[in-house]
Amino acid sequence: MVFRIKKIISKIAPGLYSLAGPFVIAFAWNYYHLTSEVRQIELIWLTLLYACLIFLAFFMFKGFFQFLVKKFNGHTFWTQEFTLYFDELFFISSLAFLVLLFQKELLGFIYLGFVFWAIFWRLDFILKKHKEDLIWQAVNRRVFLLAGFIFVLTAIFQYTAYAFYIFDSNAKYHNIVLFRVFSLTMFWLGSFALCSLVYFYFKKSRQLFLFVWLILFWTALFIEFCNTGVVYNSGLYLSPIILSHISFSSLEIFILPILTYLAVYFVLLFTSYLVFKKVIMAHDLTSKRHWLFYNFALLSVAGFSLVAVGSFYNTPEAIMVKNFSNFYQTDQATIELSPVIEKKLKNFGLSYKLDQFYVMRKEVVPEISLAQKWTVTKPNIVFIFLESFSARLTGPYNEKYREVTPGLNDFTQNKNTILFRKVYNASTPTITSLLAGFCSFLPPTGHEEIERERQLKAHHFTCLPQVLKDNGYKNTTFVTAVEKEFANKNTILESMGIDEVYGTQELSTRIKEEPKSWGFSDHQIFPFLLTLMQEKEQPFFIGYSTVDTHPPFNLPKDMTNFGDGKNPVLNAIHTTDDAFFKFWQEFQNSTLADNTVLVIMADHAIFPAAYEKRYFSEINGKTNFYDELFFGMYVPQSVLPEELSVYGSSIDLAPTVLHLLGLSNQPSFEGYSLFGQRKNYSNIIGMHEFGLYLNQESNEQKRQEDFTMPTDVKCDSFMPKSDLLTICELKQYYDWKRQMLLSGRLW
Repeated sequence: MVFRIKKIISKIAPGLYSLAGPFVIAFAWNYYHLTSEVRQIELIWLTLLYACLIFLAFFMFKGFFQFLVKKFNGHTFWTQEFTLYFDELFFISSLAFLVLLFQKELLGFIYLGFVFWAIFWRLDFILKKHKEDLIWQAVNRRVFLLAGFIFVLTAIFQYTAYAFYIFDSNAKYHNIVLFRVFSLTMFWLGSFALCSLVYFYFKKSRQLFLFVWLILFWTALFIEFCNTGVVYNSGLYLSPIILSHISFSSLEIFILPILTYLAVYFVLLFTSYLVFKKVIMAHDLTSKRHWLFYNFALLSVAGFSLVAVGSFYNTPEAIMVKNFSNFYQTDQATIELSPVIEKKLKNFGLSYKLDQFYVMRKEVVPEISLAQKWTVTKPNIVFIFLESFSARLTGPYNEKYREVTPGLNDFTQNKNTILFRKVYNASTPTITSLLAGFCSFLPPTGHEEIERERQLKAHHFTCLPQVLKDNGYKNTTFVTAVEKEFANKNTILESMGIDEVYGTQELSTRIKEEPKSWGFSDHQIFPFLLTLMQEKEQPFFIGYSTVDTHPPFNLPKDMTNFGDGKNPVLNAIHTTDDAFFKFWQEFQNSTLADNTVLVIMADHAIFPAAYEKRYFSEINGKTNFYDELFFGMYVPQSVLPEELSVYGSSIDLAPTVLHLLGLSNQPSFEGYSLFGQRKNYSNIIGMHEFGLYLNQESNEQKRQEDFTMPTDVKCDSFMPKSDLLTICELKQYYDWKRQMLLSGRLW
């Protein structure tokens, strides 16, 4: 009975394997690529469709294999025993596609390693059944040894490049690293197979082509090491621009410690030679037909992989080749910062050392300490970034809207709160505003690059959270109402020194209700924020970015309408203010009020389109993306003035907080403390693809504002002389700074 059951299973198993394999591949592939909005609707029928197509392709391939074996008079083992296991090998291989379901690349890599081992183990077992020719087993082991070595080595370099490269446009694909590793492994195996085929058609110097492959592999290994050092220190891949700045005195900037680098490199050279030697010996000890079979199989798999898996073309290696080919094939005009522009920028407090690689390094002038009571105990720091909060729409700045913001009114009237006037946003939207505020940096980056193309996932700036950690702060946290992966916010924040980022998924484990806005609403998050503050070990740093005032101003389901509720913008502002007011009242009654600095600041000005003519007829059409921001700071037992009126921008936020804490400014900061040196530089620059902004004082002590889109700047070769920085000159500065960013010279 048992024997009959086994016999039945042995007959139907191949069919089950050949059916299950296509479904595994189709499901994993569609689950990975379909967006969350359409996944439930399309996943089932697309899986069925893809599974049928894959099954048909596999069935045809299996038939073609049997045809070739018969045509070339292959051993009966291949048409009998091996064919019985063909479906099983296909099924095991299909399990590799389940890696698409993994959210972590490292776990995916480990899983893929197990699948790789399972394929080898099963294939080795099957070839062992070829009683008349065990050489097949020896060849199989050598090929898998070479493939495994290349795969692991490639994975190390790919993970390193992925972790530190800041302009990775494919960062949104969580398993992109595994695809790249697989593609490069197939590239090297395919090229090896090609050289191996040539080996059997040469009688003299037959090993030459195999050693040529090895030399190329070693050369690529050397370049990988160089690139690892460069990307680790600069955040960018190896390029002609990087190479042009390497000197014996600056090698430490680009390469990992030299002795360690050389030691590891030569160890890998020796290891790769030992692996390669085993493969060469297998060539000499086995007949031509064994390697012909394996080489054609490798070429087929490699060719299919390079065509089907597009990840090969966005690997660091491919990008490096493009960097060099584009540089030497086209006329690369270096953008120079003219002495005239350089001189005018100093009126904004912006100075650069153009003769150095890192042009932003500057001498730091110590500020007079304001931190008399914090020389021993450090206060907690809490930042609340108000989404799109232009000062003109709040009571503390405009009596007309006093009833809209009772919470902020109460906050600014507290005896320990200082209100800052004449502070503008340096960039827009939120993610670049955070770069400007935390890292004191004017970002020449675009909305499309960061939020949609997601090309900036990290950076190498020195930022406020990291400075605080270096000076004794226990932990740093940031809370965002939406998915933390949106616009790569999590990786950008982590590169600033943030230890923990709360997004929608993390908040859902703490806030036991459905999100009521674009993510969780301000009324939902402010209570959690207070709880989080009470939980953290002190001193701590926490940042929170509100959401209810994000366009289109009707997002929150728990809206608190203002007045008759007809003005959506004022409704949204009043809603955020109401949520903050409740938080503020509880905060004042807690012990946190005695040792916590509370910074409330708009991330950027409200967008001009918000000022609809029917609601804001007096200012409709008269604003741009840059404006005065709401900015207040609660300081326990404050000795600061109630108000401070100094022209500044969000790049002055980090220096101001460091000045307050008695910590030194950073040499790469472009801003200054509003309590100190900023009063010496009353001119402001705003920078982003949404617009270039100038706010500067003329010789007649009058303020002059200019705004334009970077794409709209048209400059003649002859520009009229002006004592003020012109829009054309600002555009040249913008282009120069962007070039510096792309070449890694701003860190």
